[in-house]
Parts: sequence; C-alpha cells; structure tokens
Amino acid sequence: VLPTISGAGEAPMPGGTTETLAGAVRKDVRNLHVVPVLADLPRQVRDLVKSGDLVLTLGAGSIAAVGDRILTALNEVPS
Repeated sequence: VLPTISGAGEAPMPGGTTETLAGAVRKDVRNLHVVPVLADLPRQVRDLVKSGDLVLTLGAGSIAAVGDRILTALNEVPS
C-alpha cells in the first residue's frame, strides 16, 4: 500500500513522485494499492491484511501518526 508522497516544506526532488515510485514498484509487485488520501490508509490496510500479516510503515512526517490509526482500524469490524 503506497500513500501519496508529499513534501515536508522542502523543494520536491526531481522524479520523487507517487507515480514514479509506483511505476518502479509495480515492476516487481503485482498487487500495489496507491492511496491518494492519507486518512484512507488505515481502512485500506485493514481491508487488505490477513491474519499473520506484518504491517510496516516507512517514511517521515505525517506517516508517523498512521501506525496507531492502522492498529485501531485493524480492531474494527469492517462495515
């Protein structure tokens, strides 16, 4: 699951876009899910993971707060 890449106030890196990263990852990963809205990430993860899966979050900035929201979503019953 790949959330949209956003800067933390610095100038964007050339080629450092969600589309560029998704294109590179899709060369090796068939089932990539791009999530344009970070607030939707916990629900997307909840809907994809199965018992025994490991969920890792990597990045800087706002992604740091998503881990707790993913845990909360994983404990909810999907509607």
